[in-house]
Amino acid sequence: MYSGGDEPEEPLVDLVGQIYASAMEPQVTGQVLALVNQQLEAACTRLVVRHTATREVLQSCAAGAAGTGGASHDDYVAQWSKEDPLAGRISTHAPGDVLRCHEHFDAEFVAGSPFFQDHLLAHGLRWTMCGLVDSTAQTVSVLASLRGVDAAPFDERAAATLRLLMPHFRRAARLRMNLQQAQQSGAANLELLRALPTPWMLTDHAGRCIETNAAFQSLGTSLDFRLVLGRLRFGLADAQTRWERALFETHSTALARAVALTGAANAAEGWSAHLIPWQGLSGDADGVGAKLILAVFERSAVAAVPDPRLLALKARLTRAELEVFGALLQGSSAKTIARQRGASFNTIRSQIMRILGKTGHHSQRELIASFGVSSLPDSVLEPDSE
Repeated sequence: MYSGGDEPEEPLVDLVGQIYASAMEPQVTGQVLALVNQQLEAACTRLVVRHTATREVLQSCAAGAAGTGGASHDDYVAQWSKEDPLAGRISTHAPGDVLRCHEHFDAEFVAGSPFFQDHLLAHGLRWTMCGLVDSTAQTVSVLASLRGVDAAPFDERAAATLRLLMPHFRRAARLRMNLQQAQQSGAANLELLRALPTPWMLTDHAGRCIETNAAFQSLGTSLDFRLVLGRLRFGLADAQTRWERALFETHSTALARAVALTGAANAAEGWSAHLIPWQGLSGDADGVGAKLILAVFERSAVAAVPDPRLLALKARLTRAELEVFGALLQGSSAKTIARQRGASFNTIRSQIMRILGKTGHHSQRELIASFGVSSLPDSVLEPDSE
């Protein structure tokens, strides 16, 4: 048991960890109460959430010895929760406060109280200690431990232990509420997304596919990808690199971005993915839950890349201009072209200016961006007029 010093003993440290774990796994709350019961040397420990105005029990859980834990708690919830005088008294205190029954109820009151006579004593219980976990306009959460008729009242050491645990129960309760609200919001949003005709995928921090809609199922053929161990694997290595980089950057910055993806099945068909950080299924204020990304796929027509050979014929470039034109499209600079052709830089520069004029471009950069890296066969060459 806690000794009342500045630092809690190791079992209490483990118990505090279990309290926070119960926020994400409510089914283990009973195990947590069993540990509290053990720490306080109690026969039964209850966690009850009741309505502030009506005192009706909204949620409850209990742990304890056979014949006291479950049986007494079921009886308490069904018949006696509204008659509990200590629970009514603690609800007027501040969260974290702890009350012990022998501090507030003398033997005469106990003897004349149906709650003590017909509920507690009927289950072999006598001493009660309760703490206020949290209180809102709608609900009051109370943690109560009980000892048997043959046990001693809860002493100050036990009360100090319960006071130490109260803030952790309160934070865990609020964390659980935040998680439930986030999950409900996320589930509602997913239902809306499933009805969309636009293909989408929800992916986690490792790029694994978590959720998709019906439209996504037929996307693989058009976009040339498949799911391998739950992750997208594109047929085009360049698309795979862009996809993985965009996922990493979105996770790192928490900013939405778009990535261009080209389908191999149809060269005239283009796709892009809009990556949006998704908070619908993860904790916000408490930072709980995996980082998710919603990937929405959008189809768009791919603009036809101009054929430099047709443009060269239409512009009626000379042989020299055509060779310079081809060298430019190969990524060579004017100085490199001059050296390769054994011409002066000014001559090459003049030829480039004529090429820009004939093809309707305003700059060398604009010319190269229009075609990319290309090659020109000899069949398009015009006789050299120079």
